[in-house]
Amino acid sequence: MLFLGMGISWAGYAVMSYGFVLIKGWNITFREWVSPINTYQWPPSGANPPTIPQGRVWPKPGPNQSQGGPTRDQQLQNDVTPGAA
Repeated sequence: MLFLGMGISWAGYAVMSYGFVLIKGWNITFREWVSPINTYQWPPSGANPPTIPQGRVWPKPGPNQSQGGPTRDQQLQNDVTPGAA
């Protein structure tokens, strides 16, 4: 029962703290925020993390996390070439 309470408390803290990340508009995914193995690396010198790109609602994965989307070069090519997917 104690472990169940600890798990619920951790889950509540993780969701509430991630809500703060979303309110601030930082580009950090939930997986990056709560992962115990690949912890989020805060920018040096206490600067704030990058913000969510204009026109997006949810954060996109950072450089150390990939979800199979187009690479940066492919996305730039798609933005320049009409009709490219």
